[in-house]
Amino acid sequence: MYEAYIDLNESLHEDEVLFRMEELQHEFERQKSRMELLEKTSAVRRAKQIRNMLIVIVAFMIIITVILAVINRMRRNYLKTLKHKNQLIEKEHALVVRHQDHLSLINKILRHDLANNNTAVMSAVKLYKRQKDEEFLDAIIQKVKSSLELIERMKLLEKISTSSGTLKPVNIEDIMKRVRLKHSALEWHIQGQGTAYADEALLSVIDNLIENSVTHGEATRMDISIQPVRIHEQPFVEIRIADNGSGISDTIKNRIFDEEFSFGPRARTGLGLYIVKKNIDRYQGQIEVEENSPSGTIMILKIPECPSDTFPIHKKGEV
Repeated sequence: MYEAYIDLNESLHEDEVLFRMEELQHEFERQKSRMELLEKTSAVRRAKQIRNMLIVIVAFMIIITVILAVINRMRRNYLKTLKHKNQLIEKEHALVVRHQDHLSLINKILRHDLANNNTAVMSAVKLYKRQKDEEFLDAIIQKVKSSLELIERMKLLEKISTSSGTLKPVNIEDIMKRVRLKHSALEWHIQGQGTAYADEALLSVIDNLIENSVTHGEATRMDISIQPVRIHEQPFVEIRIADNGSGISDTIKNRIFDEEFSFGPRARTGLGLYIVKKNIDRYQGQIEVEENSPSGTIMILKIPECPSDTFPIHKKGEV
């Protein structure tokens, strides 16, 4: 009986141990599952935190990039504005220097030439009073005409000096027709067409060249050709003014556009061709001198061309 009890007790104890072990096993599994869930939750939380941090960093970088882009754009605009203002200042400075040069030239010429003419007039008046010789009256008239011409030249030079520099399309044929009316005694041959960036002073340029041909070269015929040319791939209008006068000596060709340079027995102020050169320079053009055959001179003007569709052009042909 006792042995049976011992066997039963041991059997119960083993069942209890097994039951207890099963409970511990279940508790371990629950704790393990809980730990795994906590780890997963913690990993998800860390991932969210990292994602949020990355979002904040990216947003911050975007904001910084936008701010830098705005600052850079403002800087570029400021530099562009500053460059434009510097260019305007340089342009105004060059204009002021040009005005000063022209005013200095005008002042010098007026003081020198008018004073000389007035002195000559006073001397001729005194001599006329003494001798009553009408040749002195002729001399007075010539000096007065010279002074009036000088004043007109100064007006043109002043107009160039005060010009704003704004150019516009100018029809060369129209200019030639107006000059032709003024010098109707000449034989004219005008061929070609063209429109240049210039202004009303171009009329004085052409007229001055014709006047020089007649006065100094005693020309009786003018052959004008107008045609487009290209200089360094830029479009220009070439105006060739050929006369049949006595021509210009090779020794002075390089000096005829200098300030106050004059030549020949009919030399006057020496400002005509100087003013012509100043105007052509203002147009950013060129002027050259060639010998004509069999006699005479060819003045070649090259002025930046204006597209023909911006200005009415007459039918091409000889006038």
